[in-house]
Amino acid sequence: MLVDSHISLAEFLLVVLDPAVREHDLKKTRWQDLFADRTTLERILGFFVSPLQSKDVQTRTRNWMVAYVARLAGLEGRRITEDGWMRSSTADMTKREVLEFDMLDLYPRFQREAPVTLQVNEMFATSLKQAKQQSERAKLQKQYVSPMAQLLTQSMSGLLRAHSRMNNKVANFNGLYLYATGAQRQTISVLSHLGYCCSYPLLVRKGEGDDESDEEGDDNAYSDDEPLDDDATTTPRTPKAKRPTRLPGIIQVLSSSCMDDARRVAAKGKYKTAYDNVVISLNVSEQTVAHKGTYSAHTVESGTAMTVVDGHRATDAAFDSAEAEKSFLAAGPLLRGDVIFTREEQALWDDLQVETVEWVIVRFGGDGFARFDTQMRAAARHDPHQVEVHKSDIHPLRTAPIDEASITGNIDVVNEIHKQLKLDPNSPEFLAKLRIFLGDQLTISRIRSVIGARAGHERDAEGWRWAKPIPAFFHTDMAGVSCVLTEHWGKGSRDPGSLSFDNIVLDRKPIVTTSLPPFHTCRHLIFTSLYARVLSCLQKNTGASSLDECAKSILTWDELQTQAKALYSTYASTRKVAELRREREHGGKGDVVFENSSLLLRDSLGIRTFSRLIKSGRSGHIILALKWFALVFKAGGCPKYAREMLYLIHHLQRVWPAAFRDFVLNNWFVNPTGTQDGFVSLDHMQEHLNFWIKKIYVAHGSNASWEWLGTISPCIDVLRKLANRMHARVLGNTRSSYQGRKHTSPDLKKDINSLMESLERTKAYDIDRERVVSEDTEPVPDLVSKGLQMMTHGPSATIKEYSAEFATLQARVRVRPLQPFIPNTTSAPADGSRAQRPHQAGVPAPVAVDAREDETRAPGQSEESRSGASTPSSDASTASFFDEREFDELCLSFVEEADVVLDHDAIGGQLDDE
Repeated sequence: MLVDSHISLAEFLLVVLDPAVREHDLKKTRWQDLFADRTTLERILGFFVSPLQSKDVQTRTRNWMVAYVARLAGLEGRRITEDGWMRSSTADMTKREVLEFDMLDLYPRFQREAPVTLQVNEMFATSLKQAKQQSERAKLQKQYVSPMAQLLTQSMSGLLRAHSRMNNKVANFNGLYLYATGAQRQTISVLSHLGYCCSYPLLVRKGEGDDESDEEGDDNAYSDDEPLDDDATTTPRTPKAKRPTRLPGIIQVLSSSCMDDARRVAAKGKYKTAYDNVVISLNVSEQTVAHKGTYSAHTVESGTAMTVVDGHRATDAAFDSAEAEKSFLAAGPLLRGDVIFTREEQALWDDLQVETVEWVIVRFGGDGFARFDTQMRAAARHDPHQVEVHKSDIHPLRTAPIDEASITGNIDVVNEIHKQLKLDPNSPEFLAKLRIFLGDQLTISRIRSVIGARAGHERDAEGWRWAKPIPAFFHTDMAGVSCVLTEHWGKGSRDPGSLSFDNIVLDRKPIVTTSLPPFHTCRHLIFTSLYARVLSCLQKNTGASSLDECAKSILTWDELQTQAKALYSTYASTRKVAELRREREHGGKGDVVFENSSLLLRDSLGIRTFSRLIKSGRSGHIILALKWFALVFKAGGCPKYAREMLYLIHHLQRVWPAAFRDFVLNNWFVNPTGTQDGFVSLDHMQEHLNFWIKKIYVAHGSNASWEWLGTISPCIDVLRKLANRMHARVLGNTRSSYQGRKHTSPDLKKDINSLMESLERTKAYDIDRERVVSEDTEPVPDLVSKGLQMMTHGPSATIKEYSAEFATLQARVRVRPLQPFIPNTTSAPADGSRAQRPHQAGVPAPVAVDAREDETRAPGQSEESRSGASTPSSDASTASFFDEREFDELCLSFVEEADVVLDHDAIGGQLDDE
């Protein structure tokens, strides 16, 4: 029919299939005869690319299909660029934006906005074997959490960035991630040229006119320093009257955003602050101004890192400075009964020690005891002051080049904190609230020295009565480890009850007690010895030949609890030690090895119990540990830390108001992870931040400066969270957020077995009065009994000294400062009356006392204070009233060189991961 009509097939098809032709009801006919059947169209198109078709037809059809798909892909790219959801300016890289970014959120968006391009890329990356073996469930998982989804998202993002430089969102976050993980400039530069990430200058550059005002760049400025292509004109931009030639980089904007968040927290007035010294060691290859180094081209500079943490369960009553001052003035002295355990407290402390024994057995006793883990957690003693599980909001501040070792240095640090947070210490709002500072013993002692020095001389902001220094627990743990290691090290290497003997059995490096190794090394030795001694005593009690046999003989949790109590009362009992030593005093022989082994087991249990209480956030039980530590520190050669424990005990029980005491119990820990066993002390958190500052984010060479360190330090917590989330997303689970083996616990099985064999061979926990010991084996003192005696009796009884110094401070606080009554000769009132500073509302008016009482020196001040050369104070308003030499003789200045147990900066990367 077509031939008779002189119409070719091509002409016929062009008319019939043309959707513009609608005569003779062709639209309906096309649908009914051609498109209604879902397979007809695909079959017809398949004929054009069939192998039976000619090569020329196949090629032309394929070229048309490819060109059409390419046009669709180009259209998708232009549409995404115009919508702008893949665009990110430097001004958008705020803390909130960085924490909320998730790479997996982009994949569903690509499925909606660029299905053609995504499908082509996915088919290109999927082999036939993968396609055959992949189930429907695996396909669904692949679309959202598989490595393929990450790969496709990255590849699509890179192609879009090549399409237009404005599509730089993923590139900016990739660059920030690389910087967060410590990538060097060369690495970032190479990957930037490959389109994977942004350029290094975009990350670190300083905007034109940047200063301490924290001003951010133009919100409409795109975050790339490379020229845009023609597609950049698809979204018009409103021109500015005056635009800077260079905008701040991503790190600068992120730092400003983090500081803004810290200021918002500080503006509420319910926060806590921690700060610590940070020593930066730099290699100087070429000497320049301020970077001269030494003959070894090495320079060391000291500064201070600071952190603000939002208060947990904070109330207005807890921060009421007027109420705190009333409570301070009405507080009674510290009594002997406040420090010594009551009968109920002693029973509770023993139960906590038994809990630690059970924890060691379940954790290190092998698979046979691991089955009791759930029951062990459920059987933990209830703490009425248990801190509820929450995730702490941490805000690092800018690191400052201030040496906080001196008193004036601490004044400068506190002033710098207020300056960075934009707080006015002279405002009524500031004076109405307390400001909490947590740190090591030296920091807290310096702050109290300032408070004591200004008592009776200064008032309001200059009086520092708003400052509440609180000792933190990481350095307390360090001091406790130092005491136990020093006292139980032993003078010889042949005493099985000494740590030096265990160190030789474990084939560790020799330790000199006059120059201790890093904290982690000492702590690890004590804990490994503890684990071996507990398991050896358990095996001895049950009569089993191995731990596996011992585990089989203990069938229930109740039986394990019974064995743990028997172990503690038998082998960690000071009563048996006292009996053996009394026997020796009356002509008997005793057993020095058993005595020393028992005391070592008891003291090691105390250190391990303290760590467990911190990790679980049991604040009420921590108070019992503070009382135990007060006696141990006094007898172990750390009298200043003993006074810190007395300070906490006294203020918790008698000085602080109830609301503030409850706040302290809820806030002397932080929980960065929000997990049940994720609590750490604030100074421990600060040490970790210091580690990242010194090892990862510090600039090197000529780029090293305190200015850059101050810029990067507020971003540390955000950068670590970004890196951890990226790790978790790529590997598919949150447990993989910490890559590598840095934070894994070592396998102690071989070490424990070696020590257990040694203990069994030497029979350290068998009472043998005929045992032959070496001449250098001496009885180890009972730190608790000796500390109690030193605390309460003798010419230097610490409790009496502390109470006398506290009473002296109370008297000085009651003295009315003379400053308000001194006429101001520079700007006297017109009527000739004396200018008087208004009294703070709600605070009792100071009462004048006898001048002789104010001049009386508190007892117990003969100990030399640790202070270096006096440096002039930056606080000009107080320089005329005191200098640093006066501080050494003021009350509550408890510092000396010998009491700083370890070099805090020597911890480095060896911070305990438990």
